[in-house]
Amino acid sequence: MTEALLSFISRPEGSRRIRLRGSDEASCAWWLARLLPSLSSPLIYVEADSRRLSQVGQNLQFFLGAVPGGERRPPVFAFPAWDVYPYARLSPSSEVVGERMAALDFLLSGRGGLVLTTPEALAGKLPSLGRLRERPLALREGAEIDRDGFLATLEELMYQRRSVVESPGEYAVRGGIVDFFPPQEARPIRVDLKGDEVDSLREFNPQTQRTLRTREEVRVFPARELLLSSEERERGAEALRRAAGVDSDLSHRVERMLRLLEVEGHFPGVEGLSPFFLPEMGTFFDAVPGDAAWLLHDPDSLASAQEKMRTD
Repeated sequence: MTEALLSFISRPEGSRRIRLRGSDEASCAWWLARLLPSLSSPLIYVEADSRRLSQVGQNLQFFLGAVPGGERRPPVFAFPAWDVYPYARLSPSSEVVGERMAALDFLLSGRGGLVLTTPEALAGKLPSLGRLRERPLALREGAEIDRDGFLATLEELMYQRRSVVESPGEYAVRGGIVDFFPPQEARPIRVDLKGDEVDSLREFNPQTQRTLRTREEVRVFPARELLLSSEERERGAEALRRAAGVDSDLSHRVERMLRLLEVEGHFPGVEGLSPFFLPEMGTFFDAVPGDAAWLLHDPDSLASAQEKMRTD
């Protein structure tokens, strides 16, 4: 087995450290699966190697069903870094956005479970978490809902209307049926409305349109990480114009971005410019409860990854 170092850090009073040596991806996942059912608060696992982190997560899903307490299946979330560079004039994919927001929503709940993440993901700034607390909408079977109000909410959450839903962040409407694809879900959801009541919630295959299973509740997360009010858009537009200054080429690029922002509510790469629009930014650590535990794989490699981010 590889020479690996695991440092388990419990943050409440009476904190303790446990060091384990000689742990590969499979044995680490087995150890996590044994530990998780006994925790009533979140556990954050930090790994510098994203490939190894993915392997730990895959092994963990197997071991959670094979150890005592596995029937309770503690929730496991990933909090990945963006899959684009901050200033690449591209926005992170809907799948990455969904994973990040689902992990943050879980941490804010304070329940027991696991979040897998990397130093790169932890280093990024986020919109204030107060905004995330306000955003998620819960749909429940049998609950009352205003159809037009729900469609307006999907638009506000930056879902794109399509004739058929195929990708995360899209929605479609056919009479009393609303299909939408929340970015944190593996499959789209079909909402069957009867009057002002949710008659059923069903996951379906976007290729065959066939129902895969029913759901009692679905959380509706924004399709994008950054949602802006009209006041915030105006603030950001003014700040970007000031930053462009007298540079004509830069000013032209800024104006093209701002025209898209006015028409569509966003432009590619707007997330990387969040501080221009938002008076306050947050971090991942703002969402972590005080009684959460931290598991750091190979602290030396984490320090090296942090140093590399500073110099790149």
